[in-house]
Amino acid sequence: MPNVPNTTIPGQIYTSTGFQNGGVWVGGNDGTFQITKTYTVLGPLAAATLPGFSMSVPTGQVVNLIAIVAVLSAGTCSVAVIKNGSGISGLGSIAVSTTSTGYVNPTTDPNSVADLDFFAITISSPSSTGDLSFDFVFAITP
Repeated sequence: MPNVPNTTIPGQIYTSTGFQNGGVWVGGNDGTFQITKTYTVLGPLAAATLPGFSMSVPTGQVVNLIAIVAVLSAGTCSVAVIKNGSGISGLGSIAVSTTSTGYVNPTTDPNSVADLDFFAITISSPSSTGDLSFDFVFAITP
């Protein structure tokens, strides 16, 4: 029977190494970790605001939108990030092409997220039938 430690370290996860009674604590130094929520939209693209999602923030944790990443399989378009019906400064008109945007940070970086904030993206000026991949990158601190 494996011996599981009776200890909790905020922001850390105890992971098995595959051997009986063997494991390691993993996580950031301060417990911060990142999650990504991804949109994948199959072309042909049209100018539209896509259905969004709500971000749940557990009590006692801090969640921030720290970046977006976008790429098209063909063509170009512009995208804007919307939070609770309004644009986010620095994420209002992002040029997207077949080369990844890399991390695009909001002007206020990080951009704090409250429980059930609603996020969506608006696509404008699509130039081809390419597919869009769009990532929201969130940092979570316990």
